[in-house]
Amino acid sequence: MNAQSVNNYRPINLIGCISKIVSKILAKRMKCVIGSVVSDTQTAYIEGRSILDGPLMVNEIVSWTKSSKRKAMLFKVDFEKAFDSINWGFLDSVMSQMAFPTLWRKWVMGILSSARMSVLVNGSPTLEFNIQRGVRQGDPLSPLLFIIAMEALHITMESAKEMGIFKGVCTPNNSHLLYVDDVLFIGEWSECNFHNLARILRCFHFSSELKVNFMKSQLYGVGVDNGELSWVASILGCKTGTYPFVYLGLPVDANMGLVKKWRLIMEKFESKLSLWKARTLSFGGRMTLIKAVLGNLPTYYFSLLKSDANFFGAVA
Repeated sequence: MNAQSVNNYRPINLIGCISKIVSKILAKRMKCVIGSVVSDTQTAYIEGRSILDGPLMVNEIVSWTKSSKRKAMLFKVDFEKAFDSINWGFLDSVMSQMAFPTLWRKWVMGILSSARMSVLVNGSPTLEFNIQRGVRQGDPLSPLLFIIAMEALHITMESAKEMGIFKGVCTPNNSHLLYVDDVLFIGEWSECNFHNLARILRCFHFSSELKVNFMKSQLYGVGVDNGELSWVASILGCKTGTYPFVYLGLPVDANMGLVKKWRLIMEKFESKLSLWKARTLSFGGRMTLIKAVLGNLPTYYFSLLKSDANFFGAVA
């Protein structure tokens, strides 16, 4: 693994029974109101919103910009250890500005601050110590808290658009899409836009401690050549991407009328139904796995993508 320090590992918090009961109660109550305090750009874990909204809008925007012969940028952001880095003070401040009661915020902070961990050194655990930031992965309350924190990024981008600092594409939708820590910025292709976006993300990092990993982030251009795309990517310090690319598991700007474009999706089916999984399961377990895979994956992909009736026979 070539791990050189503790930063190369991700913390795993074991959640006690009492803590999980309290978290579930708080999460259930928060789900009743989160839809009213979070913008439409966020589609994760909110009743009435679908994960398919994001890929659908991205495909429509790319198609529209190409047909209108406009230049546009799509910047797919990767946050570095997002769930483990969120600042508690920042989260509490956002909830306060959303008018969450003081007692509620104390309960949430109590859940977060009760987490303790130790480091395994050659198989032996060290003394436990308190953590100062981040939310527990596996806690039912954590995704909702992260969504609330990311709402600050949405408000920041909306303010930037109103002041003319960042210019999105000319559509009725927003210039960014948020799905937990999967963020996609969509804007006009201009040098000023790129510099200002980098400054906005840097300020967001200073306040929330959510740092963008530019080396894993990717920039896509619409209506621009590869030379110009590479030059702008050097400004942000990120990688360049090519079409089609995958957003939330679905291809963007792919001609699904071609059989070869379905190969990536077929590989997902094959990986879920791999032989090594079948060898470790009983006959009943295999049937359950097959029903789960063939029942969920086609529903997800075919809800947005149009396939030919002879698709499976052609791929085979």
